[in-house]
Amino acid sequence: MAVFNKEGLFVTKKGKYQVDDLVTKLSFVSGTYLAEFLQSIGLTIPRKLRMNVLSKVLKEPVERTIEERKTLADEMGYKLTWFSKFTDTQLVNLLEWYKSTSLGNLYLTGFWRDFLDYIVVKGVSDSDIERLFIEADNSIKSNKRPLTLDFNKSLNSVLYDENGEIDGVTQAQFRPVTYKATTLTELRGIGEKYNAPIPKRLKKNEMLQVILDKLKERNELTPDLEKKLKTQNIILLERFAKDHDIKVSTELKKEEIIEFILSNAEETKSTYFVPQSQEVYENLDEPVVKKEVPKPVVKTETVVEPKPMIIEKVVEPTVTPNVVVNADVIDYRPQLDKLTEAFTKLAESFKEKEFSVHIENSIRPEPVVAQEPLIKEEQVVRPQPTNMMVNQEVLIQELLREDDSDAPELDPEKPFEIDGKTMTKEFHYKRGIGVLAALLSLVFAVGFAWVSLLSFGLLIAPFLVEANQMVADLDATMKLVVNYGSIVLSLVNLYAFIKLLGKPSMKSLKVLGVITLFTGFIITGLLVFASIGSKVQVVEQKEASETTKLAEAIEKISHPDSKKKVKKSRGFMFFLLGFITFVLLVFVVFYGIWRLEFTYGYENIPFIGPFLRDSIIEPLFGSAHDMSQYYV
Repeated sequence: MAVFNKEGLFVTKKGKYQVDDLVTKLSFVSGTYLAEFLQSIGLTIPRKLRMNVLSKVLKEPVERTIEERKTLADEMGYKLTWFSKFTDTQLVNLLEWYKSTSLGNLYLTGFWRDFLDYIVVKGVSDSDIERLFIEADNSIKSNKRPLTLDFNKSLNSVLYDENGEIDGVTQAQFRPVTYKATTLTELRGIGEKYNAPIPKRLKKNEMLQVILDKLKERNELTPDLEKKLKTQNIILLERFAKDHDIKVSTELKKEEIIEFILSNAEETKSTYFVPQSQEVYENLDEPVVKKEVPKPVVKTETVVEPKPMIIEKVVEPTVTPNVVVNADVIDYRPQLDKLTEAFTKLAESFKEKEFSVHIENSIRPEPVVAQEPLIKEEQVVRPQPTNMMVNQEVLIQELLREDDSDAPELDPEKPFEIDGKTMTKEFHYKRGIGVLAALLSLVFAVGFAWVSLLSFGLLIAPFLVEANQMVADLDATMKLVVNYGSIVLSLVNLYAFIKLLGKPSMKSLKVLGVITLFTGFIITGLLVFASIGSKVQVVEQKEASETTKLAEAIEKISHPDSKKKVKKSRGFMFFLLGFITFVLLVFVVFYGIWRLEFTYGYENIPFIGPFLRDSIIEPLFGSAHDMSQYYV
């Protein structure tokens, strides 16, 4: 006889089994086979077992749905407030209403887990259990779990109710929960389930037969009464049935359907009682939806304190005459010293070479005309200075400050001249920003490739359980869009990555920028546009004048290293790309070792196998035992 040992393993004569592995395999067994198996060993299952599993699985989704619909006055939101009192049929139908593959899988695994406990308690023989396990091994090869609707329909034939119960609840519980939280379609389904089918509209012969059957059960049928009833029309038959408390009508009301089921089902026929009032459909601790009462807002009166009056005394500023600084006070000696050093170095570098410097100055100073003082002099209102002397260093810095406010604006499309050189602006690719955009494109390409592999079911790992389930829940159209749309987006980002690492033109960058705005979640496209720059290029250089040559010589002497080209090392970029590629290759190799069939048994390799399994594979991807509760 099978038992559970202290380690939680399921033990039979033929061996020990991990419960999680067994539950996963058994969840692929069809409901038809399970019903036939139970009938072959003469065992039935209490309906409460299925109801308990469904209640546990649906509890959290129902709570979320009630919270989402609490502000809506819809029928489904009210029905779900009766969830804790649902019958077996209502729970089965609610599972199908959610249309969730993940909930269906949780229900199947939960049912088989409780079923294992049940067969241990019932003492099912090891040979029968092994027969069930063999069927599980065969069913798992199809890699397709049975539909929960078909599974539950097949299971109905081997479920039983406790004495005096119907559909998992008592008559007192059945009346209000079905009256408040079921549809007529569900009630007719319950009637068929318990061999009490309810026709939508009764004909005369059908109504007569129902009345005769009910009178026979009560031992009230006589030959004369039967003959009389057969001669009456359908209206008189309805009247007779109503007078004799026989629930039958051409159009049954909801409560009449409920009473018809209870009075005709084998499970409740012997204990059936006629309700004395309509209250039997209203009570049973009807759930009350709490309404939030708005809290009274306490208005606090703000006390306005009188502000003290501030009397401001207006003090007129003292008017001082303009300060005239004598030019003789300015000291130009530091600047002259720098010029002297520059010319000295120039003379030493050229030594005996002679230069004839001819300075042309086209700007002629205008003669200064002394103006007569105006009668009304404009005076500047300034604070009273504490020191009438002006700082010489500040004045010198102000005179030597570069001011570009009067600089002419340059047309980027037309050549322009600077210091005798003809220049133009040309396109310049900002490689640093472009490489950053390329790396982002690579990240998005890998991400969309991951989504594509995930949608085709090629990626399986413990941290991908929810993602795989989200893909599995998609309908056929959305799954098709995800399958091939992610491939296209991955290829586009990969093309952008390769193009940005090369030498793209301005036109190609603009096209890539527009495309990656959509395929790279905007940020990649913005970086691509940011990588478009310009630089000034010398087109034609006129012969420099003597003055220009002298200025360039002084500049070279003062800043000898200003025009040295410094080659930027690209070693870091190549190292980064190589490192990323190496990490991806290592990840793919380890994933292949863990996932592919031809690598099974790698842990048996001496020393390397256990190290890979314990230190790398299981911490990164998880063990096959952990994965058994999600996948096969």
